[in-house]
Amino acid sequence: MNAKTIAVLVFFAFIASSMAGLFGRGHPQVNCGPNEVFNTCGYCEGNCARPIPACTRECKPAGCYCPPDFVRAENGDCVHIAKCAVPLNGDV
Repeated sequence: MNAKTIAVLVFFAFIASSMAGLFGRGHPQVNCGPNEVFNTCGYCEGNCARPIPACTRECKPAGCYCPPDFVRAENGDCVHIAKCAVPLNGDV
């Protein structure tokens, strides 16, 4: 490679790294709990008593949410829906 090609490659590498830093701001690295995922467009979560909540499709605040097939337990943890103590059909 000649010097001009190397200079162009270095320039684009610098631009790419600068852009990555620019777009990474605003959403710091978030460490979610077990069985949680970070979403910039949050959503309504179910719980063991109501696994499918009534909810609008609007984005909720960015944060850690339970992934699909998981619900928020009474203790605040995300648990697989099969591990809920309350029967899903409402029978007690």
